[in-house]
Amino acid sequence: MPKDDPETTALKKELKDLIDKVKADQEKVADAKLDDKCADLSGIPKIRLSTQKTLKGHINKVNSVHYSSDSRHCVTGSLDGKLIIWDTWSGNKVQVIPLRSSWVMSVAFAPSGNFVGMSFFWAIHGPEIGGPLVEHMVDKIKASSNTKAVLALLS
Repeated sequence: MPKDDPETTALKKELKDLIDKVKADQEKVADAKLDDKCADLSGIPKIRLSTQKTLKGHINKVNSVHYSSDSRHCVTGSLDGKLIIWDTWSGNKVQVIPLRSSWVMSVAFAPSGNFVGMSFFWAIHGPEIGGPLVEHMVDKIKASSNTKAVLALLS
């Protein structure tokens, strides 16, 4: 293995010093370790999970799922560029909304159950009702309880 040049050696030392500093800072604020807190816990009971329904429709990774307040419907957003609104009781698609972008990171239902949003707003049983939000990078959205302000966007 070739010997490191002086600049690489200095960078490695700086990196090691930074790692040591971060570890020391973490130890200062750590009041307990998870292993210590969990040592006296009895075994966690096994929970049997089973698939109730498989919703088939997206052809790429699903990034976000949100259920309506009555749990009758859910909306999914995927990297295939579609929002799909599902009837969760039957497993059928209620509506498929094609998007201009495949970058869907978060979707939400309005509490009323009548609207879903991304960085556009749509009525559940109708055409697009709003316009795009431009020049915004949206990571999370949350529906507002005010039916006139459909959702709040969090960057």
